[in-house]
Amino acid sequence: MHRQAVQRPKPVHEDALLQIWLTGRVSDLLELASSDLEQALEQACQKFDELVSRWGAERVGRALDALFQDFQR
Repeated sequence: MHRQAVQRPKPVHEDALLQIWLTGRVSDLLELASSDLEQALEQACQKFDELVSRWGAERVGRALDALFQDFQR
């Protein structure tokens, strides 16, 4: 009996998932900023550093670019 290897999502799908996750985080941070701006900024910086170390600067940059383009529409 052969076990099939679990396939990771293709990078395009990972980028889309990252963009969706970022959209949720931005919404959460905006909500927090309405009551505690300093805490929201601190969390945003911490999460951004974690994202870059996990996903890489280029991928995070692409996801942020796509996210900002969506906000402009």
